Amino acid sequence: MKKDPISIEIKLKDCAHVGNLIDEIFSDVSQIIVTITDRKGYSAKYGLHTADELKNAPKNECLLFFMREGDLYEGKLKSIEEEDNMIVIKTLDDRFSFGLPMSGLLGWVWISRTQIL
Repeated sequence: MKKDPISIEIKLKDCAHVGNLIDEIFSDVSQIIVTITDRKGYSAKYGLHTADELKNAPKNECLLFFMREGDLYEGKLKSIEEEDNMIVIKTLDDRFSFGLPMSGLLGWVWISRTQIL
């Protein structure tokens, strides 16, 4: 049975909290399409990658991380610390790094390239 893609629109100026809604309603993250609209009104659509696909994520590229509690983080993937169940993210300006719990990651999108679906 083919499912229709799910579309979620996020306006960067709004800082939307969608993680809990996504996690509770949708079990198949790979079917979620994220529309990102910048402050000038330009939009691009991306397929949400699962947390399991993070090992294939490009390093030193701009990624948007969707956390299960609804927070959004933007940065570059520095490393995956499996022993500590953490992912280490660098800020886009490379000034500092921070850790996120791998278990809290719902999914991510690579916003350095356009993946219009």
